[in-house]
Amino acid sequence: MKLQYKAWLLIVAAVILLTLLAVGVTSLALSKSLADLEQEEATQEGDRAKQLLDLQLQDLVATVKDYGYWDDTVLFVEGKDDAFLADNITVENLTTLRVAEVMVLDRRAQVRAAAHIVPGQGLVMTASPLRTLLVDQAGDVLADASGMKTTGTYVRQGGELYMVGVVAIRSPAKPNGSPVGALVMVRRFDHAELLRFSHVLMSSVSLHLLDEHEHAQKGAMIPISSSRAEIHAVIEDSAGRPIAELVQIMDRSIAQEASRIVLTTGAEVLLAGLMIGGLLVLLMDRWVLRRLNRMHDQLGQITAQGAEGDAQIRMGGQDELTVVAQGINALLQRVRHDAAVQREAHARQEELQLQLMQSQKMEAIGRFTGGIAHDINNSLAGISGWIRVAMEDLPSDHPGMEALDRALKGSSYAGGLMRQLLAFSRQTEPRLERLSMSDLIERARSLTAAGMLKRTEVVVTSDVDPSQDQVMADPTQLQQVLMNLLINASDAMAGEGRIHIVTERRLWSGNDDVHSLPGVAGLPVGEYLHVTVRDEGPGIAPEHLDRVFEPFFTTKDTGRGTGLGLSVAHGIMGRHRGSVGVSSRLGEGSTFHLMIPVATAVASGEPGEVQHAAGDQARRRILLVDDDDSLRHAWGRLLERKGWDVVRARDGEEAWLHFQHSTTPWDVVMSDLAMPHVDGRELATRILATPNPPPIIIISGHVDGPERDSLLHMGMSMVLSKPVDAEELLAALQRIVRQKRDTSGAA
Repeated sequence: MKLQYKAWLLIVAAVILLTLLAVGVTSLALSKSLADLEQEEATQEGDRAKQLLDLQLQDLVATVKDYGYWDDTVLFVEGKDDAFLADNITVENLTTLRVAEVMVLDRRAQVRAAAHIVPGQGLVMTASPLRTLLVDQAGDVLADASGMKTTGTYVRQGGELYMVGVVAIRSPAKPNGSPVGALVMVRRFDHAELLRFSHVLMSSVSLHLLDEHEHAQKGAMIPISSSRAEIHAVIEDSAGRPIAELVQIMDRSIAQEASRIVLTTGAEVLLAGLMIGGLLVLLMDRWVLRRLNRMHDQLGQITAQGAEGDAQIRMGGQDELTVVAQGINALLQRVRHDAAVQREAHARQEELQLQLMQSQKMEAIGRFTGGIAHDINNSLAGISGWIRVAMEDLPSDHPGMEALDRALKGSSYAGGLMRQLLAFSRQTEPRLERLSMSDLIERARSLTAAGMLKRTEVVVTSDVDPSQDQVMADPTQLQQVLMNLLINASDAMAGEGRIHIVTERRLWSGNDDVHSLPGVAGLPVGEYLHVTVRDEGPGIAPEHLDRVFEPFFTTKDTGRGTGLGLSVAHGIMGRHRGSVGVSSRLGEGSTFHLMIPVATAVASGEPGEVQHAAGDQARRRILLVDDDDSLRHAWGRLLERKGWDVVRARDGEEAWLHFQHSTTPWDVVMSDLAMPHVDGRELATRILATPNPPPIIIISGHVDGPERDSLLHMGMSMVLSKPVDAEELLAALQRIVRQKRDTSGAA
């Protein structure tokens, strides 16, 4: 069967089914709604009857309260006025009040007087069979010391229903006094009262007394025919027990009207459904089914062409079928695009594999560097120490002084390279010192000019006086940044052209020159040295401009770059509280912007100046601890020549023995961090636990920022990184000695 015929059959069947379902649901819903409405009306009528009956009970209680507060009633209870009963308890008076029985009790709940009306006999001055029940009700009122309690309730006795009102008898002159007795009045809810109640309610009402075990139908509507129903309102006694029911007769006109509406509505809905179904069949065939057939034919043509074709589904109109056609076209375009991407992905797979290998290689270099840092720095420290000793042994005009000086610079440069490797592997912080940016630029230019930049001219321009271009930086790391930028600029120009380096001081206010100074967003306000490195190459493509500082991103040919130079430069500038940014235009070259804070002026006596104050020339004792023999003896010899009394120890255990058995106090303890047996941290812990411990200097070939902070927090006076320059070491010792002397003098 064709889809068109299936759609027709489905629509007709759906319309008939939905019509029948709508009729059924409507009938049920309407019947349920009308039944609920009928029940709600019955509940309201029952509640109204009960409320009117309760109002009559409240009226009886109010009448009893009026009599209970009379002075005559109080005097009668107290035995001072016997005429009260004859004057007020008469047949005429009780008939007017519709009261069937009166009882007066004293404060001990003893009956003082009682009277009740007996049909055919008149007023009888004795208590009725209700006496026990009435005394119990009065006892609750008399138990209230305030005299304010009243009771209104219903009582069933001998096939009769009674309303009972009980109030305390108290003197109006003593509003806060305790009750002197209780007054009880009873109204019989007989046939006359029921007729009167029906007139008030404006409907026929009957009274049904409940047996002891009979279940009350509270708020219930009981149909007795198709047009009439009973409404039951429950009457309860003071204990909440159902004792009677008020039964009303209600006409069920709503139910009859509901049946007629359901039948009429069902017929109308069925007819309308059939008409709408026929119209839907025609519209569905014209607007949907025929268009679906055309879409099916076009899909067959696209399938025959395959993913390499360019055919699309063409569907007129602005409805959902048009949207579906557009979605299929978009899906076809995405499939064709994904096929092309998969072909490119295969070509990029090898490139990604190479990047992964490069990343693993750099990680291995970082781990290897961190592992050998301690031994290499120990060796460099020993070499520099012995060179310094040799230089002091020779006269200044000795021919070997120049060679020793170059060897010392080479050792210092090697130490800088090791710090650079540690900084790259993120295992050490930069060693900041006061530098001249112009000297650093000239040194970087000289190093690169001798190698890769032979055909490149570097033009250096500075608007800053040499005495004003001071910065606090790690010379090796900052030199690495400059050399990376120079090498990249030379590569961009294929080794031929000019590179312009311009230095100027700029005051960064936080919101100026954001576009002309890339990368400065987020820098704190202050004065900076602004160094630009500009080449005359082809420039950087706009799509690459935001990625140049990403690790392993490079536009160079394979084998000519790792993509790490600019990412390392970005990290170094961040650790120097500066920034690096880039600006470029195609065909006009690229410019890299370096911003580094200007160093503040160094006051006399600050670290970095080796001063020999008066009193520092006295011979002082130092405990030198290091597991490297060459370093230990070289530094020991150097310190002895500077006036120190040096005691050497090869590890922490030996140093601790020297420290314990010395009878002369120590001025300084200088120890390596990583040693066999007892390391520097354990040795320092033992020494700091002694009374009046000397200052402790920790020197290590491999210590990172967090470990340095931890050592200083323990109480170390200073933490230095190997290799340590001799002047730096002597200056550090002098500062510690001076601080110790100042502290002792202040004490």
